[in-house]
Amino acid sequence: MRTARITELLRQSESTTLDFKQTQYALAGATDEQKSELIKDLLAFANANRTEDAYILLGVTEHKARRATITGITEHLDDAHLQQLINTKTNRTVHFSYHAATINGKAIGIITIPRQQRPVYLKKDFGKLRANTVYTRHGSSTSIATPDEIARMGTPDTPTLDLQFADHTERTLLGTHRAIASSVLHTPKDIPDYGVALEFLEFNREYYREFIRYAAFDQLTQTFGIAITNTSSTTAHDVRATLTIPDPKHVTLALDAPPMPDLLDPIEKPKAKKPTPKAITLERTSTAWHLTATIPKVQPRQTHFVREQLFIGATRSMTLNVAVTIHGDNLPDPLTTSLTIKVTSTQNTATLIEALALYNLD
Repeated sequence: MRTARITELLRQSESTTLDFKQTQYALAGATDEQKSELIKDLLAFANANRTEDAYILLGVTEHKARRATITGITEHLDDAHLQQLINTKTNRTVHFSYHAATINGKAIGIITIPRQQRPVYLKKDFGKLRANTVYTRHGSSTSIATPDEIARMGTPDTPTLDLQFADHTERTLLGTHRAIASSVLHTPKDIPDYGVALEFLEFNREYYREFIRYAAFDQLTQTFGIAITNTSSTTAHDVRATLTIPDPKHVTLALDAPPMPDLLDPIEKPKAKKPTPKAITLERTSTAWHLTATIPKVQPRQTHFVREQLFIGATRSMTLNVAVTIHGDNLPDPLTTSLTIKVTSTQNTATLIEALALYNLD
């Protein structure tokens, strides 16, 4: 553990995730009653209701209303010996580790107890501890868990996730229903070349055709974004949200829009930029679009706005019922929900000149 983290812990008070011990636990040559003090503390932290790692700092004295002081210890515990002592006695493995550190020239011991499956208890009586009894941490004290607490321990800590439409620029949530307008732009099939080559100037002969492709896409589609909110107290890891959007024959979905074309050909062609990895992937099948957003982590009580916006449009009016499936490494089962997109589509015919006029071009 880094010194900065230890310093941060020294400023805190004892709690469900932190305990200070002025002296080292008795282990070598100790009685079972003495050894059971260490086991009791480890079991209590392992069973505690918390959202972060817990720590026991040995060789540290707590002071009310001010920073704890380091008094130091003269010997360290052996991590392998500790693991054997405890995990031969419990119903399941207790995950913890012991590390030695030196702060301001004084030795301290650090026991780290990560969050883990609960409840954990002894299979047989040992020292002061009773078999099949669940010890847990309440604030800065240790006590026996109630039946209700034990029942809650048996339920895995599962994130609760909610997916909505979102404006990722303004970072606002827009709910589960979206209404968009699509305009299908019909233009002449034969679009002429643009311009001629001059002595010092080269016009983009494809300009008109590139513009029509840009205008048709721009008139047809509108942008939308998505966001996932974690309403629980448990971090969601490796979240993958898949949106299934039906009717790919009439629905256009894209991650990128065609750019407004340049009138002039550049003298030097720009170098191709290395593509930026996207959080969203698109797959089109004969029956649907499949949009998958990958999010490494969603913290408790936080909303993650997926950075990419998407473009969607349809060549006919329809209501799209979008099936949503959310997977995650610590979700025992996929979460399912739905979104609704109502598309109002119109048909419009324009000449090349009329299409240019839509963008104040001539």
